[in-house]
Amino acid sequence: MNAQITAGDYTFTVVEDIITKFEVIFVGSILDGISGDRLRATFSVTADRDDVLCKVVDGGLFCVAADVQVAFPDLTMPSPPIRLTVRADGYRDQTRVIAFPANPTIPVTIPAIVLRRRPIRLQGRVSQNTIAHPPIAGARIMTDAAGPQVILFRAPVRSDYPIGATVRARTLDPVALAAPARTLAAPSSSGQSTLVVNSRQGLVSGQVIRLGPPQFGQFSRVQSVSPTPANMALPGEITVEVAPNRSFGTDTPIEVFTPGASGTTRYLTRAADTGDGVLQLDGPLAIETVEIEDAPQPLEYQALGALTDADGYYSSDGIVGVAALDLKASATGFVTPATAVSHVLDYNQTTNVVDFRL
Repeated sequence: MNAQITAGDYTFTVVEDIITKFEVIFVGSILDGISGDRLRATFSVTADRDDVLCKVVDGGLFCVAADVQVAFPDLTMPSPPIRLTVRADGYRDQTRVIAFPANPTIPVTIPAIVLRRRPIRLQGRVSQNTIAHPPIAGARIMTDAAGPQVILFRAPVRSDYPIGATVRARTLDPVALAAPARTLAAPSSSGQSTLVVNSRQGLVSGQVIRLGPPQFGQFSRVQSVSPTPANMALPGEITVEVAPNRSFGTDTPIEVFTPGASGTTRYLTRAADTGDGVLQLDGPLAIETVEIEDAPQPLEYQALGALTDADGYYSSDGIVGVAALDLKASATGFVTPATAVSHVLDYNQTTNVVDFRL
């Protein structure tokens, strides 16, 4: 109802306030992907619609509210989808599409949204247990646990894998090629599947190459070898099935293998995201190399365990999804400790350091 008020030479029109009633239409919770508990960190929830309001409270709880008569005027019909985005420091962003059915009982409870930590790096040094502590080159750092196991990869995976994806032991047999040693003839970028090599002689589809040194090289199966230029000893292109997820410079070494015998087969018990460097399996798998299968994606090959360089240093990226790692270092000519080093991961630190003495 409007009213006019005259005051001196002025006349004012007075309009009653518009009352907007917001109702909670969805309620939900945010969980930590490692502990399974409600999130303690500060987080935010946003929606892709301007006519809904998201509210968060301490303890990992949130709600979505709206003026129902305006935003959803016909509750006898299912609601249009609403995309929520959840963000929290130290965690990967998570999206969830929500909607309510026809004739809903409001508020609708959303299934818990699980946030995964951002990956961190594990690094350290392996040295001799003597007074001078000289470094040990070529030492291998592996996870050590009975029963279901977390395995540590030398390089992060390059695809997403669901629970149940196959992880199979697979030997990779070196291929002896005529000189010169194979190298990159041009730099390659992350995500680049076509590589320029110094010589294509002896390279054929189905072989597996390792691009880079053993400490952080990445494996991929050769999809095709370019026939041009016709002289295969000249530099030319090859295409790999799974592109590297890091850059490599000119003259980066390339080793060539053929897939050999298969062995123990395990299955993922936790989904893996691109960039994860640890996977959780339904049983132990203590071998050198594996292939990951999730059709129709191409096979991905990985080496297990971090490896030290000439100065005894190692690193492994993509550590995520576990609260702690039980680790052992081993090297030819040295006694492997009977007891593993149990390291509780600090996800607030981008790098966790674990050193070993043998």
